[in-house]
Amino acid sequence: MALLCAGLPAFATPRAMASADEQAEWTAVGRLNITGQGFCTGTLVAPDLVLTAAHCLMDRRTGRTVSADKVHFLPGFRIGTYAAHGRGARLVVMPGYVPGRKLVARDVGLVQLSRPMPSEIAPIPLVRGGIDPAAHFSLLSYGLDRAQILSAQHGCRLDKRQGSVVLTTCEGIPGVSGAPLLQRIGGQWVAVAVASSIVAERRVPLPVGAVLAVEAPVHEIGRLARSMGGEALPVEAALPVMAIGGRPAAP
Repeated sequence: MALLCAGLPAFATPRAMASADEQAEWTAVGRLNITGQGFCTGTLVAPDLVLTAAHCLMDRRTGRTVSADKVHFLPGFRIGTYAAHGRGARLVVMPGYVPGRKLVARDVGLVQLSRPMPSEIAPIPLVRGGIDPAAHFSLLSYGLDRAQILSAQHGCRLDKRQGSVVLTTCEGIPGVSGAPLLQRIGGQWVAVAVASSIVAERRVPLPVGAVLAVEAPVHEIGRLARSMGGEALPVEAALPVMAIGGRPAAP
């Protein structure tokens, strides 16, 4: 997760390790391991599509996207166990994303898996409109400090917005990149944005800061998915509208 230095909004309640029961409700969120690179957080948004941050899919040495077969998605990852194992077949980043330029507004990536996840892992739907500025966010993520267990943070708020980029009161550290920000909109929990960067006051060995995220409406992610081709498209037909894999605790 990139580090940007600026004034910080006050955090919401801190990230906390999800209990086994809570994590079982959110098996669509998992560790996204990239061979030789590290890990991020990813979210299953269709049976074979995983949403994450673009910079998670970039090779730090070459500045190009990594080979898709180096990407491994482990939904429901918890202390070495997971609900399934998905390997990347194709991947794409948002057009206009350039490594190193901190273009948060383009920091969105999509991985198509070699085969769909098992049917019991219900994808998390994407928002069809946009972020509700008055609604709380919930953040589900794998941070470097708790790399083996999903962390959950509820009750985050929108602090500032510039176009599709939002500064939140969610707490982020490296590893949170690619994590979904959820809101309850129209009576349903939906993924509305993808964690990209953190805003921190100074550089430290393990920086902690407010999460900067980029909005991820279904029409934008659908356009990104169509650029890959493949069986999962059109994504609007594949993405669920009502059913979701679980719900976060009330803020």
